[in-house]
Amino acid sequence: MQFLATPAQAAQIDRYMIETLEIPGLLLMEQAATAIFHEIAALFPPCRVLLVAGSGNNGGDAWAAARILLTHGYDVAIGAASLTLPPDADANMRYFSHTSRITLLTPDTLDSFFSRDAAVIVDGLLGTGLSRPASGLYGEIIRRINAHPAKVVSVDIPSGISGETGAGQTAVTADITVTFQYAKPGHLLFPGRSHTGRLVVAKIGPEAGRPPLHLQWADTFSLPPRAADTNKGTYGRLAIFAGSRGMAGAAALAARGALAAGAGLTTVYTCEYVQDVLQHTLSSVTAQAIGGNPAYIAAEGSVLENCQARAYAAGPGLGQHAETLPLLRSIAQSSLPKVLDADGLNLLAADGSLSFGANTVLTPHPKEFSRLSGCSMEDILSSPLDTAGAFAKQHGVVLLLKGATTIVSDGAKACLVTAGAPSMAKGGSGDVLTGVIGALLAQGLSPFMAAYGGAYLCGKAGETAAARKGDYAPTAEDTVYFLGR
Repeated sequence: MQFLATPAQAAQIDRYMIETLEIPGLLLMEQAATAIFHEIAALFPPCRVLLVAGSGNNGGDAWAAARILLTHGYDVAIGAASLTLPPDADANMRYFSHTSRITLLTPDTLDSFFSRDAAVIVDGLLGTGLSRPASGLYGEIIRRINAHPAKVVSVDIPSGISGETGAGQTAVTADITVTFQYAKPGHLLFPGRSHTGRLVVAKIGPEAGRPPLHLQWADTFSLPPRAADTNKGTYGRLAIFAGSRGMAGAAALAARGALAAGAGLTTVYTCEYVQDVLQHTLSSVTAQAIGGNPAYIAAEGSVLENCQARAYAAGPGLGQHAETLPLLRSIAQSSLPKVLDADGLNLLAADGSLSFGANTVLTPHPKEFSRLSGCSMEDILSSPLDTAGAFAKQHGVVLLLKGATTIVSDGAKACLVTAGAPSMAKGGSGDVLTGVIGALLAQGLSPFMAAYGGAYLCGKAGETAAARKGDYAPTAEDTVYFLGR
């Protein structure tokens, strides 16, 4: 896990290093510029480099990088969007101006500046704190950078991308982004993630005494090794409530996910139709029909008294039957660890049943989350961290908001999971995830850890499947097969 810093937190960390640790801002800028130089030097011997410097301190990083590149034999040309700069950036501009000519970027000079051949462009135009779309001269500079055949190295974040949300209409598409101290949410959230390229996090100062950070990047997770003297009871009993006529596959995939993630005992509680299917296809789980209806679950909450489960997983393929609600409400309000997904969430949202007991994980995709929360899709997609965190805090749950970048939040802390592949955008992926999270809960992991761990394990399995079979062929069964491999 790596900590992430919002733009406001990054600015606070900079102030702490300058004001409390008494590290000169010029020294921090020199460290940042040196990191940029090293990334360029690792890929390109001395060549022509165009640098674009904006009006902020990331522009100052570009000025300092230009000087360092020049001293190492690179042919450097720098275009300035502004000559009015903060003190440290202004000092680096003046240092550079003593030895080289500066081009002030205006509508009249853009053609001549960007017509130059170059192997690399350094983008130091706009920083992480951008709060509005890039337009006017800055928008045109961004378009010229993107049109140039050179490799692009962005300073801190691709210009035009919000470091807070990843939003950006007109934005640089970088090959490499060099950011400092901590990655920002905008590097990992789309569309910013698609503009960032290879992300390099360069340490330019000490971490001691930094302000507390509550956002992390789940870039690793592994199940603990199993001791030799254990048995199936050691790894928990999971009760899965899933399936209805025509949706036996959802129940089967959830059960397969639970088995692959190590649940000791897995029982699927379902209708008679699905029980018959599972008994012929899954020999490692038990299937029990409940409620008396052959096509869907129609049971009261009293069913839970006989489960003897350590954790519940409910929702995949349940259908939208009112008779299922009493059982679903009892599961949701139980204090036992549980994960609710798919039809389970839709049933509760339609009924307005948003009362949840402790240790609850909800795993909606954005449309399901819109039904649950009442938030518009526009609000969810533009501010996913804020909307997920607010809902999790209000309802006392761990919310896993599925997406190409998955968000897990308990209202106090959050993490982003970037593992995954486009091949996973198929039916069944969420059912497997439900089973995996349920298995981790049954093994005693906290709801927060089970949620991000499940998302990471499934994402990495999906990546492996895509590497073996391409972006089109893999199925949810492949995710199960490659779990942990």
